Amino acid sequence: MTPVPQAQPALHILVVDDEPTLTGFISTLLVSRGYEVTALNEAASALQFFAANPHAIDAVIVDQTMPGMNGTDMALEMLRRRAELPILLITGFSETMNPARAQALNIRGFLQKPFRAQELLTALEEVTGR
Repeated sequence: MTPVPQAQPALHILVVDDEPTLTGFISTLLVSRGYEVTALNEAASALQFFAANPHAIDAVIVDQTMPGMNGTDMALEMLRRRAELPILLITGFSETMNPARAQALNIRGFLQKPFRAQELLTALEEVTGR
């Protein structure tokens, strides 16, 4: 008999964007594809959530431009605690951030807004390797 392959557990994705409409869209999309999602609308809350249990999160999707703390600074703080954490940075426009700069900072993925649902899913698969 051929063994039945074991299903991989759902990845837990932390989605952080100051636009509730966008976090809602991304959350709905990811949940429909079998991901577990925590969506937050500010970087400080996301850092608190992450700090409570940094290994409970499998990947982060974060917007670059948010009030209080930008996505790059939030990502760098998370990477200080867990260097291998897959992070996908999304941005509408940034003079200071681009794919090469993100990669140099150990941020695995970069996606320009607006994006299609399939582009987001592909980018997430690339940063997580699944």
